[in-house]
Parts: sequence; structure tokens; C-alpha cells
Amino acid sequence: SGLLIEVPLPLLAERFGEVVLADMVHTRGARLQARRYSNVRLLTLDVTGALAPLDAALSDGSPLPSPSPPDLPGERFALALSCNLLSQLPLLPLDAIDRKAPNTPEAEREHFARALAHSHRSWLARVAEQATLFTDMESVWLEDGALQERENSLWGLDLPHPDQTWDWDIAPAPEEDRRRSLRHRVGAWFNLATPTGP
Repeated sequence: SGLLIEVPLPLLAERFGEVVLADMVHTRGARLQARRYSNVRLLTLDVTGALAPLDAALSDGSPLPSPSPPDLPGERFALALSCNLLSQLPLLPLDAIDRKAPNTPEAEREHFARALAHSHRSWLARVAEQATLFTDMESVWLEDGALQERENSLWGLDLPHPDQTWDWDIAPAPEEDRRRSLRHRVGAWFNLATPTGP
């Protein structure tokens, strides 16, 4: 659920009998918004299923774990929306690996990050009849409107062509860089088919 900036909670609460907002930590603002609706509940959840096993592995020096997203109680949801999360999922775990196990080979780190992205897509399709994904696909740095640098944000996940795309000027100059602007290319998939394996 994050800060609920991109999640149209009033519309969802009106359209569905129950709305479940999942996050590791629910901000005060999200909790206050959720209280306005009798059919909205908060679920504290690590959607990757990897953070506790990763912490244990980094503490005892064992291999990096495979992600195991949790099953959710009850029936499948009519709709699951992953909003601006996929590209971010590996970032904090990779930071923890860098801090606690800095000698981890780059190939293992990359495999772990890719596994998180693949398992998230599979999990969405497993928990809902309609699996909707919004995520940034690439980051680009621009200087005076000219492309300077481009980086893929999908961690190797092979997705079909998105249903919609748009540009998000996330940090116009000089917010992050005095001369360059950071732009994200965002994609929306309204109903992902059952995914193939990684």
C-alpha cells in the first residue's frame, strides 16, 4: 500500500466488498485513510517471503535463500494490484547483502534479485483472478533533453508489451543532479497471464 499516493482507495472501497492493503509497515497516513472505510483492512506482510530467511542466511553465512511468497488466507482475490513495487523489491535485500556479506559474488546477487522479481509476478497470478502490475521499466538520465544513460528496471523479468506506458519525471534537474534529469518509463499490465518459470 505504501503511502497510498498511487492507489485510488476511495474508488476501490466503493467498487469491492473488501479491500486488503498489504505492506511490511503501514504508515500513519495509510492507517488513517484505511479507517475511513469499513471494508478496508490492513495486512502486514512481506510479499517476497524472503526477508526473514535472508536475514538468517546473512547471520549464519549460509547461501542466499530462494524467495517463497506467502499464501494468503481465504479465497483468491478478484483483483491484485502491485503498484510501483516490482523494481524496488530487490533494493533493500541487496543493500543488506552488501553490508553483511560483501564478498557475495555478483552472479549470486543478480540471481537473487531476478528470483524476487519472477516470484512476485508468479505470486500475483496465484493470489488473484486478475493480476495487475504497474512498474517502472527503465530509468533514463537526460541532459538538455538528450539521453545520457539508460538502465533497465525489470531485473530480467520477461513481460509482454504493456497495456499502457507513460513517463514519470521523478527528479528533474537539479533535484538529484545539477545538470541531469531522471525519468522513469512506467508500464501497466492490466491482467497478466499465468507466468512462465524464471
